[in-house]
Amino acid sequence: MGRYIYFDILDTARTKLGGASDDIQRARENTFRGQAELKMSLLCGWNPVFPQTYGWDSSALLDYGAEESFEGESFRWLLRKGLIRIRLRDQPSIWDAALAAFANPAFQSLSAWPEFNTENPLESRRPLVETMRNWQPRFSRTRKYSEALPEQVCNRLELLRQASDAAKQAPPDGPELPRSHRLSRLIKVAAEAAKDVDPNVASLLSRCTTDVSDPNNRTAIDTFLDREMEKVGDLPPEVREITNGCFNAVAAECVLARPALTLPKSSSLSAEILLRVLPGSVRSDLFEAPIGKIEVSELEVLGWHRIKELLEECESLSATERVRRAEAAKMISNVAAEKVPVYAMRTNWTNILYNTAIWGTAVVVSIVGAGTGSGILSVTTSQVLAGQLAGALGSLDVRSKVKVEMAARLEKKWLGLLQARENYLQSGSDQA
Repeated sequence: MGRYIYFDILDTARTKLGGASDDIQRARENTFRGQAELKMSLLCGWNPVFPQTYGWDSSALLDYGAEESFEGESFRWLLRKGLIRIRLRDQPSIWDAALAAFANPAFQSLSAWPEFNTENPLESRRPLVETMRNWQPRFSRTRKYSEALPEQVCNRLELLRQASDAAKQAPPDGPELPRSHRLSRLIKVAAEAAKDVDPNVASLLSRCTTDVSDPNNRTAIDTFLDREMEKVGDLPPEVREITNGCFNAVAAECVLARPALTLPKSSSLSAEILLRVLPGSVRSDLFEAPIGKIEVSELEVLGWHRIKELLEECESLSATERVRRAEAAKMISNVAAEKVPVYAMRTNWTNILYNTAIWGTAVVVSIVGAGTGSGILSVTTSQVLAGQLAGALGSLDVRSKVKVEMAARLEKKWLGLLQARENYLQSGSDQA
């Protein structure tokens, strides 16, 4: 599992299209942050990996492939090479997985296809299913869409097909593992861990496994929490943060990756509980401290095409040497933020699915803009939480010394992803 990383910032629920203005804004921020973390992780020798559902219902992943010029094609190159991987669970391709889901009444709410979140979603999706079942090659003269489909849906279908075709060419790898009862088991562990931290949170977490019709379904859990909120008013936000953290940890486990979890900076309680439950995860955030413009003034604006070029040039090099090459090429820069050494990059991005121009200010993305219109400064780095010292996913076997060390690290604002694979593997061999 050493080379695979799963970013929960790209959770389909966090990048969902549509909804209230605050939800739209948050989804845009997460989509931007996600591509910054993907780019930095690739430079540092990690391979991002996602579940089957993300391949067709993540607006972020579809959006990255929609960028103009060489950018969208370069992102699909990463899929073809398996450098960014979608693990399939029970279908031969992402396209087939989407078609099966769209034709399944069990899928009530979609993240990347809000047009079909209606009172009768199966009926509203019939034109979509019909178009997919009768799909023709892109330049076929006989190709046509159902007249019932809006133009933006037709465009999204094109992106989906392109992403599916690209991912299908990736080198063979293992499938996504079945989730089975993993989520409910992990939430039970979290409830137990929360008892001496916050009994109220512990009780609600426990009820998420006993009072929910399907405690291994996040939608069912969220529905239960929504009903509880209607009954008693506000619930501790940590409850949903922890259930979402458990969901994403299970998703990471099932794609054989390390979970990179994103938590609110102010949420020390949920961090403390999840820390006990998921000792092998990565704390993943974007940095919020100011960085002087002069420190990154020479950096180029980094897109998917430039990432592709560097990875092609450095295919046989170690992750450490790759980082050195990226520094020498002015793609990233080693800077100090709040006396913490981090790497910075400038990344330029157009939000295609939202049909907006390049966006992002210090307020919007909680980072400092480097210049006006020429790019957005993204600062990412991270450390692995105690490696494997505390046992496997879901284990409560956390030794006191390890707990103190991890808690001390969490006092700092942790950032994106910067952990050379060699360093991680070396720490693993030292522990062995």
